[in-house]
Amino acid sequence: MALSTILVKPEQLDEAALRNAARDVLSATLTRFTSLPADAQLTQLLEFVESLKEMPLALPSQPEFDAYELPTEFFEIILGKRLKFGALYFKNFEPIALDEAEDAMLELYFERARIQDGQTILDIGAGWGAASFYIAERCPRSHITAVCSKLQKDYIDNKCRELGISNVRAIESDICTLELNETFDRSLVSHKDLVQYLKNYKLLFEKISSWMTPDGLLFIEALTHKSFARHYQETQGDEMTAWIGKYFLNGGTLLADSLLLNFQDDLSIVGHWRIDGRHHGLSSDAYARQMSENADLIRPIFNDVYGKEQANVWMGRWKAVFILFAEMYKFDNGQQWLLSHYLFKKN
Repeated sequence: MALSTILVKPEQLDEAALRNAARDVLSATLTRFTSLPADAQLTQLLEFVESLKEMPLALPSQPEFDAYELPTEFFEIILGKRLKFGALYFKNFEPIALDEAEDAMLELYFERARIQDGQTILDIGAGWGAASFYIAERCPRSHITAVCSKLQKDYIDNKCRELGISNVRAIESDICTLELNETFDRSLVSHKDLVQYLKNYKLLFEKISSWMTPDGLLFIEALTHKSFARHYQETQGDEMTAWIGKYFLNGGTLLADSLLLNFQDDLSIVGHWRIDGRHHGLSSDAYARQMSENADLIRPIFNDVYGKEQANVWMGRWKAVFILFAEMYKFDNGQQWLLSHYLFKKN
């Protein structure tokens, strides 16, 4: 059955059929791309890079609902205790608790960003403060500024009060409107989708570099493909990309692993890592499983947000997007769609 047919009625989701259809689409996508000669693949990527340089930092997106403005209670149900939304790290790909997988990935951030106690840290797109609070615990003399949405700021502020944390402050803003008059030793862009929502990475690096101390470093996490890049709102024969773009990543970008290396006017790369996509696949599978196991807790939340008539539809869509990402990042044993880490210094 075609993927688009299965997704017409997400409230009647057939998980096995969805996974099989997703694998078919992914296989066709790779066949279409790899059928191009190597030089044509590179030309296509470089043309994509140049087109991004002519675009704004981000496009005005019109998703039907802002996924991250769902009540925090929903994310408390499906995520681990730190509310880290995105790729977690499963050592040896073994099934472990979400809490443990969250901490394992945050440990990688800490190590690769070269964070030390006493530094000033800027956490852009901080979400519910997973990285900010992790750093605050390990570096009590550091001062962390977390940039996030209003709902997320409220959560972070409340948690700081409850736990007596004084070295984390939250700022309500997004990267497009953020203005700061201070500099930081370390900057993090590690939220699951932040980099994917952007277009002109030259403008991004120009902006962030102005907030970095002379010896400052920028750490970025991005979901990528090892070779190609594309816009999520483009179909190009890929119904999976079109559906994800319509409901969850409107105006978004799928980065190639090497894409950010083409934007080094203000920053230069000093560290670059590829992480097996299966880590994100296992994370997404876990979120889909949490959706199923906690449907009775989630449904009242979705009734309030989407209305009773659409609640089951959106429960199906959320579970479907987790399954689609799981299949995407587990495809070819995690060697196609990846998680990429980058460390940049100021020029």
